[in-house]
Amino acid sequence: MSTRWDDAILNQYRQIGDKEADLLVDQTFQGKNGSIKSNRMLLLANQLIEQPGLFFVDDSWVAKELNSYRKDDPGLADYYEPMEAPDWVDMGKLKLASKFWHENTVVSLGVLYAASLPSCYLIEKGIPALYKTGKLLPPYLNQRIYETGLMLDAVMDKDGINIIEDKEFDMDYVLADEVARCIPGSHVQRSRHHLHIDCGESKGGVSDDPGLEDLVNTVNQAVTRRLKEGTKRYLWGKGYITAKKVRFLHASMRYMLLNPSAVSPPPTSEDGQPKPFMEKIAERQETWDSQTLGAPVNQEDVAYTLLTFGLVIPKGLEKWGIPISQEEKDAFLHLWKLIGHVMGIEDGLLTDQWDEAEALFALVQQRQCGGSPDGVALTEALIGMMDDYLPKLPGVKQNSLPVELIVSQMGEKFGKDLISPETWKNSRPCLLRPAYAFLGGVAKLYFGLRTAYLKSFPLLGDISANLVHEVGETIIDSWRDAYRRVPFFVPNSLTDWQRLAGADPEYLKVLKDWRQGMLITAGFSLVLLVISVFGLTVAFPLWLLQGQTAFFVSLGITAGSYVLFATIAKKKLTKLLENRPKPNNRIIKLAKHMK
Repeated sequence: MSTRWDDAILNQYRQIGDKEADLLVDQTFQGKNGSIKSNRMLLLANQLIEQPGLFFVDDSWVAKELNSYRKDDPGLADYYEPMEAPDWVDMGKLKLASKFWHENTVVSLGVLYAASLPSCYLIEKGIPALYKTGKLLPPYLNQRIYETGLMLDAVMDKDGINIIEDKEFDMDYVLADEVARCIPGSHVQRSRHHLHIDCGESKGGVSDDPGLEDLVNTVNQAVTRRLKEGTKRYLWGKGYITAKKVRFLHASMRYMLLNPSAVSPPPTSEDGQPKPFMEKIAERQETWDSQTLGAPVNQEDVAYTLLTFGLVIPKGLEKWGIPISQEEKDAFLHLWKLIGHVMGIEDGLLTDQWDEAEALFALVQQRQCGGSPDGVALTEALIGMMDDYLPKLPGVKQNSLPVELIVSQMGEKFGKDLISPETWKNSRPCLLRPAYAFLGGVAKLYFGLRTAYLKSFPLLGDISANLVHEVGETIIDSWRDAYRRVPFFVPNSLTDWQRLAGADPEYLKVLKDWRQGMLITAGFSLVLLVISVFGLTVAFPLWLLQGQTAFFVSLGITAGSYVLFATIAKKKLTKLLENRPKPNNRIIKLAKHMK
C-alpha cells in the first residue's frame, strides 16, 4: 500500500484551490462586465466541444470572440489554447483507454450513476457541503448529473484527447546544419533529391575520407537527436476543452463562495421557474467556513472526484462481471491522470499507479466518508433521475432497480448511509432480491462470454462493439436539451441580464416520456444481443445432446436476434433520436444597458 499521502499532506491540499485558474477568474470578475465575459467563455467552450476545429479558423466566430479579449483580457484570449503535453503522456495508453470505453460504454454509464456519483456523495465535507450552499436538489442536480455523463463521454471518446505533434519538418535544413557542425568550413548544396558537400580547402573529398562511415553515423545521430528534441506535443480535442471548461467553472464557483458580497443576486425569475445553479450560489451571503470545510472545490476533493472516474469505473465494471486486464486498468487511470493535469490538480495528487490510486481513494474515504443529510438528499435525487430511465418492476411502491444497482456497487453499509430509510424499505422487498441476484448472475455470465467472443471473432466483435457503443451514444444524446437555458451561467448584477429559466413542466414531462421510450428501446436491443450470445453458446452442446435440428434452431435464434438487435441499434434508435421533443422559445434575454 502506497505511503505517498497522509492526513497532514491532505490537510494542506484541502486549503488549496487552483492558483492559475483562480488568478484568471479573480482578474475577470474584478474587471468590467466580468461575469458577462465568464458566461461567454462557457458558451465558447460549448461551441468548441462540438467543433474543435473552429479554434484554428481565423474568421470563425469562436476565433473572433477570443481575439476580442486579446487587448484587455489576454488570459481569457489564451485560455483554450492547446496545452503542451507533459513528458509522461503515453498515447498508446490513451488509445487503449478510449477503446475500452468504446467497448463498454453502456455499462460504464451504469457504473457512473451507481458508484462514481454516490462515492462523491459520501464525502461529508466535500461535494455535499458545496451543494448545500445552493440547496441543489432537482432540477439543478438533474442537470449536473446529465452533464457529468456528457463530460465522461467527451473525455473518453476516441477523439476526446488528441496529441498534436509539432516537428521540425525541413530535413534538408537540419541535415545541412548538422553537416556544417561536423565538418567546419564545408558547404552543403541541394540538387534534386541529393545533398552535395563541398569541403572547400579540405584535402581530398569527403568520398575519399576513410572516416566517412563514422562521419555519416555522427551526422545521423545528431540529426535524430535534434529532431527528437525539437518535437513538441500539445493536447487538444473536445475532452481537453471540456476539462478546461470545468476548471474555469470550478474557479468561478470558488470565487463566488469566497466572495459572497462581490456578486449581487439577480431578481426572481418572472415565470416562477427555479433559478440556475450559479444564481443560487450568488444569493448566498454567509462566509465560507474554510477552516472546517477547506477551500471550496479544493485539491483533495477534486483529486478524489477524479478517482471516482479513473479508479471506480474499472472496479465497478469488474463487480458486474466484465473482465479487465491490468493493462486496461492502468490505461484508464492514465487518461484520467492527464485530465486531472488539465484541470489544474497538483502533481502531488496525481497518479496512474493502481496501488497508489487505491491508497489515496481509501485514505480520503477514511478521512471524510460517512452518511449525511446532504448526501442522502443528493442520492435520492440521483435515484429519481435513474427512475426516469429504468423500468419499474411490479410489486414495489417505488422503482427498486436504481437502489439495487447502487447497493450492488456500494455495498449495504454505504447504501444505508446514502439512501433514506423510507426508500430503503419501500424499494428492497425480500421477494425481489433472489430475482435481482439471478439477473446479476446472468449478466456476469454474458459479459464473460462476450469478452471471449470479442477475442475469438475480432471482426464480429468489433461490429457488435460499435453497435453497442452507438446505443450508448444514443442514450447520452438523450440527455441534451433538458433545459432551455444554457446551464450554470454566472450572474453579474441586478441590471445586467435576465433569462427565462428552465423548460416548463409540460415540456419536461414530454421529454421524460421520450427518454423512457428511448431507454426501453435501447434495453430491448441489448436483450436481443444477450439472447444471440447465449444462443451461439448453447448451439454446439445442443447438437451433441439433441441432434442437428436443435443445433440449427439455436443458430436461427442467434442469427434472428442479432439481426433484429443491429436493426434497432442502427435505425430505430436513430429515428427516435431525430424525433426528440424540442422546447420552444430557447431565449436568453440580455438587457440593453449593461454596466
